[in-house]
Amino acid sequence: MHSSVIAILFFLSGYMLPQHDPTNKIITLLKAGNTKALSTHFTTKIDLAVPGTDDVYSRAQAELILKKFFIKNQPSEVTIVHQGTSKLGIQYRIGSLKTSTGEYRLSFNMKKDTDKFYIQQFRIEENDADF
Repeated sequence: MHSSVIAILFFLSGYMLPQHDPTNKIITLLKAGNTKALSTHFTTKIDLAVPGTDDVYSRAQAELILKKFFIKNQPSEVTIVHQGTSKLGIQYRIGSLKTSTGEYRLSFNMKKDTDKFYIQQFRIEENDADF
């Protein structure tokens, strides 16, 4: 009896744990410049801005745009400086992206869809402002 109660509590605890935050995985993918794997974290339509482009793109288009950016700007380090959750439940991350050509301001927003967070907005901007 005692062991079955423990087993049931263990099983149910998986449903009570907070949703897994993909931020560390996203940072790892950014550092590696792995746009193919990174794009699996995008919504089907993503608001994407990198120097020279700013629009809403399909997941495949966004992957290609980021790939071109990372070919010219080899990523080396990602640091998250601010993070939080809006009143609407949107997770936001703001930080910096160091590349072979300089440092950029990085920000992305994630929204939960069913059981996973997806990036709905992703921005890499010239680093001309403090954050």
